[in-house]
Order: sequence, then C-alpha cells, then structure tokens
Amino acid sequence: MKKIIGIIIIIICVILVLKISVSKKNTYIRTLVDVETKKIYQHKLKANKIPKFPVKSPYSGRNTSYPVYQCNVCKTVFAFIEVFPKTKEEEIKIPFEFTFPKCPKCGSVEIIIPVIPKEQKFIQLNEEIPIVDSKK
Repeated sequence: MKKIIGIIIIIICVILVLKISVSKKNTYIRTLVDVETKKIYQHKLKANKIPKFPVKSPYSGRNTSYPVYQCNVCKTVFAFIEVFPKTKEEEIKIPFEFTFPKCPKCGSVEIIIPVIPKEQKFIQLNEEIPIVDSKK
C-alpha cells in the first residue's frame, strides 16, 4: 500500500513539474509602450511565435504597442520595431547595426529597457513616443 501511495505521489509531482515547465516555455514577458496612451507596461508574448509589432494594447484596445527602450545618455524613451529574419539567407543579409536600437534623438547605443516599479502596473509618460523602424 505504501508503495502505491509513493508511486501516485511521484506521478503527481512529475505531472506538476511538466505542467509548470511547459507553461513557462510557451510565454515570456516583454516591456512594451503603447504609443497612443503613452503607457509603458509588461506584456506576455508567446515564445513559439515571432511577434508582429505593433501588438494589441490593453490600454488603447488597438494595435499600438511596441518594444520600448530608453537612452541612457539623453533619457529619451522610444519604441523600436525590430527586424526578424524569415529565412537563414535573410538572417545572413541583415546587418547587425540595423537590428540594434539607437537613440533617435542623440544617436547613442547606450540603451536600456525602462524598469517598471513592482508596485505599479505601468509608467505613464507625458511626451510623444518616437517610433524607430530598424528596417529604415
């Protein structure tokens, strides 16, 4: 009887571990900015799918959210549209400099992702958010 209970407990533990590991692998958190409402927030994205930006914002209800960065030099906050190669050949052709964010105001590459304080759901900005397209 003890062996059966032990086996059942082991099976339940294995199922729980698999369920937790699978759910964490399928999503990840990304800091985004809604350029319409000017809110920086964290958003869950699917890991097995390349996101096509802009994505739907929970604040505007429309596709107005992009990955967000902040210049460490002049403190400009900006949205950045990344290039995602579709094939291996395209991956080789895309130069690194086009996929790396640069500040649209001062040109610095000292870029950070804004940190949202734990007690807040979002950061409200007052200024316009420039959108930088890495393809251009």
